[in-house]
Amino acid sequence: MGSRLVRFIVIGVIAAGLGVWRASSRWSTDADDTRKIVMDLVKDLDCYDANKSVIDQCADRAHKNSFASAYKPAGRYRSSDIDGDKYLDGFFKSLADQFDLLNRQDLKKCLSDSRKRWNESTDETTKPDENKQ
Repeated sequence: MGSRLVRFIVIGVIAAGLGVWRASSRWSTDADDTRKIVMDLVKDLDCYDANKSVIDQCADRAHKNSFASAYKPAGRYRSSDIDGDKYLDGFFKSLADQFDLLNRQDLKKCLSDSRKRWNESTDETTKPDENKQ
């Protein structure tokens, strides 16, 4: 009886470990893909070239925090999902907060100006054509 219980516990631990490994391996891939996309936006900042190292460090921290809160890992009957709006809002808020902590108001203003520009260009591309009927 004791031998069966030990085998059952060992099998349970191995199965749980495989489940955690499977979920974490997908998490890493999704995190890397998301980071690549957001870094393309960050590299579009007007102040990026002159402040690359500071912005990259802040962006890494912002990505980790916002990805963890916006990502829903895959389950048995559902695929993994990320709430893009929640991620971007958290990412840029974290980035701005870090610029505040570093007392880099120039970078915070650059981020704010770039976000306004991105929002305006997005609004123009999604605005319905008024001449069509």
